[in-house]
Amino acid sequence: MIKKISKEEFEKLEFSARGTATMTFHHIHSLRAGEQLVIEASDWKRKYRPSKMCRYLEKKNPGIRYRVFTLAGKKGWAVQRIS
Repeated sequence: MIKKISKEEFEKLEFSARGTATMTFHHIHSLRAGEQLVIEASDWKRKYRPSKMCRYLEKKNPGIRYRVFTLAGKKGWAVQRIS
């Protein structure tokens, strides 16, 4: 079914990432300085921790810095963009 939607409805939609990028990668990459997010362990489907992804983004984008914290009980991670 095809239908027209308003701009507000369009802005509420969630899109899948292009190529091999995950939605987590997209959310981390789109953080602005001073913003933070929490990633639950059940949502993380990779072998490595989010800190590795953050280091990759820092390497590819000079001037961007992240801090990654492990939540108590290893229930997930908190990612904060510093700059």
